[in-house]
Amino acid sequence: MYVPRLSLYEDAKRVIKINDETKIRKLIIGLADGKKTVVIHQILTSILEPGNDSFGVTYVYGKDGRVIGCDFTYNGLKWSTDSLQNGNISQEEINKVERYWRQTESVRRSP
Repeated sequence: MYVPRLSLYEDAKRVIKINDETKIRKLIIGLADGKKTVVIHQILTSILEPGNDSFGVTYVYGKDGRVIGCDFTYNGLKWSTDSLQNGNISQEEINKVERYWRQTESVRRSP
């Protein structure tokens, strides 16, 4: 049985290991960059919710039956790619995960 999972590159793994009390706040600010949203969301999940790493993929087929893209979901974030691996994430999804991590961080920091 094949179960797809996201994996992090070594540079992202190094970010997780950095001991800096402002790291979470900096990562949350970085979510606004749509080119970095998915990996930052994955890093935040690894740090703050390590057991919450649900991942899903749905293939998008063209009229000829060939795969023309994929829709992905990871811990509530949705994005897509086309057959050329060009990623697309909506501003609505970016805003959603920004709100989620800001709320998570404020709860975590409150006494």
